[in-house]
Amino acid sequence: MLEQLFADDSRTVVTGHRGYSGAFPENTILAFEEAIRIGCHLIEFDLRGTSDDVPMVMHDETVDRTTDGSGAINDLSFADIKQLNASYWQGSHNEGQRLGKPTHEAMQIPSFDEMLQEVKGRVCLNIQVYDVRESVLKEICRLYKAYDLYKEAYLSMSTYADADLVRSFDKNIELCVLERQWKMDKQALDELKKYGCTYIQPTRADASEELCAYASELGLKASMFYSNSKEDSQTYLAMGMPGLLSDFPNLILN
Repeated sequence: MLEQLFADDSRTVVTGHRGYSGAFPENTILAFEEAIRIGCHLIEFDLRGTSDDVPMVMHDETVDRTTDGSGAINDLSFADIKQLNASYWQGSHNEGQRLGKPTHEAMQIPSFDEMLQEVKGRVCLNIQVYDVRESVLKEICRLYKAYDLYKEAYLSMSTYADADLVRSFDKNIELCVLERQWKMDKQALDELKKYGCTYIQPTRADASEELCAYASELGLKASMFYSNSKEDSQTYLAMGMPGLLSDFPNLILN
């Protein structure tokens, strides 16, 4: 599935960043369902582990920004986190605001398992892993295998060292390494290719016609973080960027 997405050069591969997060509570089942509904090709989401080692779909280290709770996720149990309402943030990841009251009466933080139960087979996945404690990472790899995500998802890891940990558990998991983001030059692309990456995630600061051309030459499939306007999207697509992450994927799909 992933391979086929990038096979058509005339198609922009659109990733819903934390789902359709510009209009719906980020990293929730609702945001994922809406991203699928409007036609996103991938969904990007984040994983962190609870105190009892359950991988949860959450970007921040703490629950303070997006929920009515407080504290670090890895200090809270799965049961604790399921009591929270995750609809206190409205708007894009960089220009949104925390609200005084939730936008929805009930809006749970999903676990990785719960998320996969809802979306498996309906959309491809860019899974950013922040928690690399061995117990949590092993569970993430177990679920990746249990749901047979090998052709439809990749794990985005912050460093090559973190990616090495994943490979020690399952060498067949597709990996995207983010270590050289913000300084992604030709040397960085060579390193990613040598490591065995197929999918890469340059940033806005990395984007250029030269980078797009060299990535294509190496067979690397790039999705850029991020574009939240039609004007920006047109600029980056003109450079030859094959894929874009967006809080407002509707603007690109339209």
